[in-house]
Amino acid sequence: MQIQQDLIHDGITGPFPVAYDAGFGGFMITNCFSKPVNENSTDFASACAQNVGAAETAVRETYDKFMENLENGN
Repeated sequence: MQIQQDLIHDGITGPFPVAYDAGFGGFMITNCFSKPVNENSTDFASACAQNVGAAETAVRETYDKFMENLENGN
């Protein structure tokens, strides 16, 4: 999981959340930011915590597919 955390950390000041939000099931922008704002809530930490498991699965699947592509010479 450290590799995924490094990827997110290194891209947090760039377009990472925008580029991968849909691929990660809306975890970064939609579920953790936009949804609470639309519901007039400031409890972003709880919104994030509710989605961590699904996000970790999505990151793992993305990482595995990326590594598979590298191994295949893509």
